[in-house]
Amino acid sequence: MTLYVESNFVLEVALGQEDSESAEQLLEFAEQGGVQIALPAFALSEPFSTITGRRRDRGRMVGQFNDQIRQLARSLPHREDVASLTPIRDIVAQIDGREAARLAQTVERILGIARRIETDLSIFREALNFQERFDLEVQDAIILAAAVADLRGGTVPGPHFFANRNRKDFELPQVEAELQALDCSIVFTFAEARNQVGCP
Repeated sequence: MTLYVESNFVLEVALGQEDSESAEQLLEFAEQGGVQIALPAFALSEPFSTITGRRRDRGRMVGQFNDQIRQLARSLPHREDVASLTPIRDIVAQIDGREAARLAQTVERILGIARRIETDLSIFREALNFQERFDLEVQDAIILAAAVADLRGGTVPGPHFFANRNRKDFELPQVEAELQALDCSIVFTFAEARNQVGCP
């Protein structure tokens, strides 16, 4: 039994988002040998881009905040209040560091147990085909093509599940049919994936 995951699984565990408890349970279940996780290697770049983007956004926010603090500090009536605001900069820096550390730890855990699916020429060509047929973004098409190629290889007995929170792009009858023909069901929450694979 295989659970195909991608970048939103990595981010869910790393950032502790709303479905993270189920994602964490799935990861622990895989670490115990209850299910095999398969991960398109291409999916590992997006979580780092996401974390970097969030850090940059917060950096801009802190820069604007610092400008306001300097302006307010010039006004005697505000100085006491301004002093209580200065720890926010340190808090944001701690958040940045915590997210980076949790992402690194999560990726290490996943790489320790997951079967990685490398993007080769045939997968890339299939992705371009899926992009046109299903009107997918190229990143999503590469993820789908990697899972489909692995399923066609038939190395692991079913059932198989493709867990993806990206309902907007993947909840298409054509995509579901493509996967179902290969004994793979698509699920759109990690809680549902946990139930499907029999995770305790």
